[in-house]
Amino acid sequence: MDIRVREHLERQPGCNKEWIDRYILFIESAPADVAQERDRHHILPKAVFPAFESFEKNPWNCKPLSYADHFRAHYFLFRALPNEPPVYHAFWRMVAKALYRGDNDRLVNELADRYREAIKSGLRCHWEEPVGVADLEALEKAHPELLEGLGADVKPSF
Repeated sequence: MDIRVREHLERQPGCNKEWIDRYILFIESAPADVAQERDRHHILPKAVFPAFESFEKNPWNCKPLSYADHFRAHYFLFRALPNEPPVYHAFWRMVAKALYRGDNDRLVNELADRYREAIKSGLRCHWEEPVGVADLEALEKAHPELLEGLGADVKPSF
């Protein structure tokens, strides 16, 4: 991974350096050769860093991930850059996508349920916050097992 990734992420207003560390560690440790369908993840999100959108020009910015790992990458990125609307929007699009795909993952399912409830209670657009950082922190504390399998160095410490 390009060393400038951390520098770019840490320049964003309101960034959370602890979650940036977790995000980078997750991206570096996610398996690259799993025998399943893969998504291509922009390590530096294209909506925030348009200069690095092209995988052809910036191959270091592409990480092939399983669907579940792609979801987790967006989770970590959302926690790392909570004040970036495009990052927030991308994370909740991943949650909505999981609803339609029927992912069998506890973290995905829990967040998808919360998203569905927010829609039922009148959520009008993706920019309204169905579940914020405080809600995610409460969810993590109540159910630390939801983040199992991410690796001991990545799992939050409470």
